[in-house]
Amino acid sequence: AALPGGQQAVLTAGNAYCALLEDMMNEALSRSEGKVKALQTGSMQSVNSGLSSTRNAAEFATNAAEEAADRVHQEVAALRLQRAVKDDAARQKLVEVRTQQRRQQRHLSEATIQAELYKEQLEHLLAEKKPRPRQLQQLIEGVKGLEGRVRDLEVSGKANRSVHAVVAHSVRSLDGRLAKALMIMDRTKGHRNLEENEAEFVSESKKIKRMRKTAEEQESKFRVELDARVLTQQVRRTARTERHVAVLGARL
Repeated sequence: AALPGGQQAVLTAGNAYCALLEDMMNEALSRSEGKVKALQTGSMQSVNSGLSSTRNAAEFATNAAEEAADRVHQEVAALRLQRAVKDDAARQKLVEVRTQQRRQQRHLSEATIQAELYKEQLEHLLAEKKPRPRQLQQLIEGVKGLEGRVRDLEVSGKANRSVHAVVAHSVRSLDGRLAKALMIMDRTKGHRNLEENEAEFVSESKKIKRMRKTAEEQESKFRVELDARVLTQQVRRTARTERHVAVLGARL
């Protein structure tokens, strides 16, 4: 049914107003959505920019760390090589010095044993009533040769020089006794028996055997002690190298 004229006008106006409100709301919503999109786009760009900066910084730091690690590795390797060369030279020097000292001690020990052997042989000859000119002559030649070897020995160190002086004195004393024995034998015409068969010298005494055994034990002891000294030196120098490496790494 048709509405009265006044009501129809009111209804028409109301519908127009509602349509106007709807358009205004749609426009406001559209603007809001645009702002939201703009904010989202700006935020993503900011986030992406931050991520890119962070990634670049991380790559720079990683490269710097790798370069530093390579430099430390190279410096440490160079230091270890340098120390290894010095350690090897120190080991060789230790072995050389100790071996030289031991060689001198060995020669002195051999000379001491030989002098004692000649002394016992001389005392054996002097104890016999029958002259033994051939054996006496062998002793004289042996002692002369020993005296020359002792004189030519190169010794170093206070202990070795002291032993060398004692051995040299013993050999000179023995040479003097042999010269005296030869004079006595010449006066008794014992030299005429040079062509006669003579008994050989008696075998080595227990004292000589003990001296030889002691010399062998000292040689074995020297080898063990030398190995221990080399090992101790190596441990100490290795620990010193590791300390230097730690200091170098901390400085770099």
